[in-house]
Amino acid sequence: HGTSCFVTCEVGFKSVDGADLAFICQNGDWIMPTGGGGNGPCTEIGCSDVPSFDYMGDASACTGAAAGDTCVASPQCVSGFTMNGEISCAKGEWVLTGLGCIPSGVGAGSLQMQVASVLQTSLTFVSQGNIAVG
Repeated sequence: HGTSCFVTCEVGFKSVDGADLAFICQNGDWIMPTGGGGNGPCTEIGCSDVPSFDYMGDASACTGAAAGDTCVASPQCVSGFTMNGEISCAKGEWVLTGLGCIPSGVGAGSLQMQVASVLQTSLTFVSQGNIAVG
């Protein structure tokens, strides 16, 4: 009774007011005396840096994005490449869903088939025991 416990937020989150989270044991329950805002005592961190993925264009406009924001840079990819997918901010990190910047004129399905073909060839080579160990 009356014992204090200080905790930190999960990676990718921060305390709402920036202070340590203090809980106090009262009547057998842990309570947070100062409250914690509408979404609880921890909130997801935004992305302070510029997203950087292969062949990506200037994304400096995306600096300082809030958690859940999507980066819509212009141009999204360097010349000769087209964006396939989306870049969004999650837990302080930029996350790419999709293939990213792919060569213009190459459909995503075609590129995925090419990658699958290369992987299948590699797997066949390995399964036939053609590995030299030195």
